[in-house]
Amino acid sequence: MARSMTGFGLGVADSDQLRLQCEIHSVNHRNLSLEINLPVSLLALEPRIIQRLERRFTRGRVTVTVRSQQESRKTDRFIINEELARSAIDLWRRIAREEDIHQEPDLASVFQLPGILERVQEPIDLEPAWSLLSKALDNAMEECILMRSQEGERLCVEIARIADQIGVLVSEIEKTSEGRVATAKQKVQERLKEMLDPLPVDPALVMNEAALLINKADIREELDRLRSHLAALADFESEENGSPGRKLDFIAQEILREGNTIASKANLWGVSNQAVRLRTLSEAIRQQAANLE
Repeated sequence: MARSMTGFGLGVADSDQLRLQCEIHSVNHRNLSLEINLPVSLLALEPRIIQRLERRFTRGRVTVTVRSQQESRKTDRFIINEELARSAIDLWRRIAREEDIHQEPDLASVFQLPGILERVQEPIDLEPAWSLLSKALDNAMEECILMRSQEGERLCVEIARIADQIGVLVSEIEKTSEGRVATAKQKVQERLKEMLDPLPVDPALVMNEAALLINKADIREELDRLRSHLAALADFESEENGSPGRKLDFIAQEILREGNTIASKANLWGVSNQAVRLRTLSEAIRQQAANLE
């Protein structure tokens, strides 16, 4: 099943000491582009996250944001810069003596000075943290992939609708060009009559010129290739490996190429407008392909 590249997923996992929340956002991108945002304490786990993401995503700009919350009563502690604290107290007392102030330093005020008292968290044990993070990451990926699959289904319905329009248009072009032999013969005969009048026109010369013109403007090969591309469109979703979106983009480009060739060869048959519609529809498929993984 083809998937869209747009999705969102959220996963949460926690233990007695740690709670991790993982968010995944994905949007369109020609290739796979990963952006990982981690707390400093979990930066060492980034390679593992990337490896797991690369197994599940093949295209799109995927952004992963991890937020951590530790149980502060068990993991937080205070560090006192004793040297700086004593320096502040000594300075307090010296100024008090010089100003004849009879008051001892206020320890609470000293602790509020910058750099004296610092609250820190104990380092996270990475293996238990990875066990939690991998669960949150898997849950977020599943949710994101589900959203991408649902959007992919809607895109495939739209692509099938466009493919049906192309199929109808191919039949119309073929029908329009069916009378090309008689049209070519008439146009050549009229042209030769204008050039040779009042001389008689040799029927063999007319048929020869008409045959050359038909040969030059024959679009049967293009129509056959268009039907082949439509057959490929019908089963592009069965692509199990790689990126079906890239395959679809290639098919759309080939349809566009055939449309351009028909437009350049078939002016004589009155299918120029149909060729323009064909090119428009192929571009519509390319736009949808840009959204598929």
